[in-house]
Amino acid sequence: MIFCGLAAATTATTVVVLALAFAIYAGLTPIWGPALAATGVAGAFLLVVLMAGVVTLLLAGPKRRPKSEKKSLIAQLLDLIRNQPIMAATGAAGIGAVLVVLVRNPALAVSLISAFLRSDRTDKA
Repeated sequence: MIFCGLAAATTATTVVVLALAFAIYAGLTPIWGPALAATGVAGAFLLVVLMAGVVTLLLAGPKRRPKSEKKSLIAQLLDLIRNQPIMAATGAAGIGAVLVVLVRNPALAVSLISAFLRSDRTDKA
């Protein structure tokens, strides 16, 4: 019985969302035209999703971590490898791919290094 109620609530929500999308589109079409009206609908729902995400993030609250002693960078990397091996393997693969590209294209490596070491940068603030 709970599943039937859940399915009915989901269906009703879907109908409301589609009706709201059509109403926004119909209201914006005479003003902006069909293409911009569709963009307006997408933007409106993007704002709704962003607001829902922010509310969820705020309700979740920050994770309280116990105070611990400062670890060295090597110790932090070893903890990362131990606790999250998939993320560590992905990072290693990304670094490996960058190194392969830089070794196969030394001109790119030189241009990147010269861009970082250039002293005539102008900071526009």
